[in-house]
Amino acid sequence: MKILCCCAGGKVRSVAMKYVLEDKFRFKDVLTCGLERNNPNTHRMLCEWADLIIVVGEMRLNKFL
Repeated sequence: MKILCCCAGGKVRSVAMKYVLEDKFRFKDVLTCGLERNNPNTHRMLCEWADLIIVVGEMRLNKFL
């Protein structure tokens, strides 16, 4: 399963979630991104890639999707 972890900056919360998913649950395909650090084309590509999107913290999803 391909998992995308998102937060506002893409550097702390989403990265922590990525490590939990990889280390504790042994998922292999986990990426992180931040609403404020990635452009809309990157968001679109990552959303199409992911089977599951996990949002960590508060984000304005209408801008992300």
